[in-house]
Amino acid sequence: MWRIPLLGLGLVLALALAVQGALAQPGPRRPGGANGPGGGPPANGLPASSGVAWTDVQVHLRAAPGRQFDVAIESALSATAMLGRKTLVLVPPPFPSGAANANAHDYEVFLPSVRRHPGELAFLGGAQLNASLQATDPAAVGPDAKRAFLARASRTLDDGARGFGELALLHLSEFDGHPYERAAPDHPLLLALADLAASRNVPIAVHMEAVDTDMSLPPGLASPPNPPRLAANIAAFERLLSHNPAARIVWLHNGWDNTGQRTPQLVQRLMAAHPNLALALKFQRARVPQNQVMSPAGPNPEWLAVIRTYPDRIVIGSDSFFASPDSRAPTVFQPQPILGLLGRLPPPLADRVGSLNAARLYGLDAR
Repeated sequence: MWRIPLLGLGLVLALALAVQGALAQPGPRRPGGANGPGGGPPANGLPASSGVAWTDVQVHLRAAPGRQFDVAIESALSATAMLGRKTLVLVPPPFPSGAANANAHDYEVFLPSVRRHPGELAFLGGAQLNASLQATDPAAVGPDAKRAFLARASRTLDDGARGFGELALLHLSEFDGHPYERAAPDHPLLLALADLAASRNVPIAVHMEAVDTDMSLPPGLASPPNPPRLAANIAAFERLLSHNPAARIVWLHNGWDNTGQRTPQLVQRLMAAHPNLALALKFQRARVPQNQVMSPAGPNPEWLAVIRTYPDRIVIGSDSFFASPDSRAPTVFQPQPILGLLGRLPPPLADRVGSLNAARLYGLDAR
């Protein structure tokens, strides 16, 4: 395990990247709108050195228009190397189609880099699966559609993916070019995917804003493309979780709440009822700051209670974006809240949350 103080170059790098992430964000679409992915964490300053190895299970790339994904990946490895990073899990962004954005890609772009860095990199696949979910009416799913969907999913695993993701069950549009997406959590294709994931012992990583009860669209979000009201999705999410208890579902972006309904209390209830549910923690600024994992005062006590109650089902999923030099959108990576949380957890728990849980859930090397 890493037990070396993060001093010198590592500390300077952390500060430089934090400043870049905080200042170089996509701007709001309209007055009152939120910044794009990676709006910046709370102003925690630089944390005490954690000395804990950590794996990030949600790392994205920005490589348009030149599609220099290898360059973006090398940047990610370099930026994290001095900070105790163990493994980066590369995840395709959940666009509704391959034509939806110049940066849209699936796992194939990761393969050359993963083969060069097998100990430091792993990946999920799912952009094409997500597009199928978004385009397919649940009532219209027949045997042929299900067979084609599962064939693509099986091929993704055969090519080396450690699971499926990122799949958008409720993705709110926050700025121009940022899509609104919704797929029923109990969509027949997703239930079939859960069966495949269980049989192959891999996780499914989902992006889903929490809507426990129907609600109006939160202030600052535009309609269209978002609908004026958001329909409840937690009951359907529980149907997915109950469908195959052997299927591990990783709920991304916990601590980044944009509806006010993804509370630690809701998460506690779902974790208690569904042992196959795991949580990825995200630390960037959210619309509902009281539900963030970290604040300027340190870790949120209610989230600490979740972590301590379910120490084997919590991982780090920063939702960072590493950009190639020709990308119009910037790199967004803020390591200080990750290190700040791990540095405040007792060593056995910090090791689990930092890397050991991810190694078990994603089939990574735990050494």
